[in-house]
Amino acid sequence: MPAASRTLALSLAAATLLGGCKYSEALSKREWVVIFKPGATQEQHKLVLTACSNIPHVDPEPMGNGQLVSELASNVRFRVDKASDADLAKLSQCFGQARFASFVKSYDEPDTTH
Repeated sequence: MPAASRTLALSLAAATLLGGCKYSEALSKREWVVIFKPGATQEQHKLVLTACSNIPHVDPEPMGNGQLVSELASNVRFRVDKASDADLAKLSQCFGQARFASFVKSYDEPDTTH
C-alpha cells in the first residue's frame, strides 16, 4: 500500500475512533426534565428547582428566565449522570410532592436501558 494511502487510512481510522468517543460521551449524559402544566409561574418553577436540588448525585441545571415559550413548560432540569437508582427514586418522590400537584404535570426521565 502506498504511503499516501496508508496515511489516509490511518487518518480515517483515528477520526472514527475519536468520533465514537465523542458520541459515547454524549450518550452517557442523562437529565430529568420537569414538565409543568400550562400557566405555571416562574416562581413555581424555581420552587421545584430549589426543593429538589439537595439530592446526592443530582445536579440542577441553570434555569432559563421564562422568556422563551419552550421554557414555560420545561425549564427545570436535573443532570443525573452519576445518580444511583436510590437517588433517582428520591428525585421522583420530590417531583411528586402534593404541594407541586397543581402545577407539575409530569417529568421526563432518561432511558436507562442501554
